[in-house]
Amino acid sequence: MLWSNKFNLPQPLVSAVQRDPYQKAGDISVTSLIKAPRMRILEDRHDSEITIDVSDRLWSLLGQSVHAILDRADTFDHLAEERMTTELHGWTISGRPDLLTPEMILQDYKVTSVYSFLLGDKPEWEAQLNLYVWLYRKHGF
Repeated sequence: MLWSNKFNLPQPLVSAVQRDPYQKAGDISVTSLIKAPRMRILEDRHDSEITIDVSDRLWSLLGQSVHAILDRADTFDHLAEERMTTELHGWTISGRPDLLTPEMILQDYKVTSVYSFLLGDKPEWEAQLNLYVWLYRKHGF
């Protein structure tokens, strides 16, 4: 992936966006699985040719910061940010749900704009949660 900085954002912010700590596990993640198949295939195939502007990843950076803050919470009796994998038809599928409470309530944190909220339902968020539930069930929950 190539980076641009069209709005001349400060270098520390650019560096923070570019140094995303996400590490892939398995063949496909839950978030990749819910993407349109053609989009995912083209992104994988042409990753080294795609240019992304740093400004387009600011929401992602903000979301990561919220997750880092919530990691400080006292969740000793919860399952928080646990990476899970399972095999299906020769593929290793991975996911990292945000939180499972002792009452078996699955929580997923989202940081979004008011505009996005006003537009209504996000079917991809529902699909993501359903896949996390499926992963938990595969692990005996």
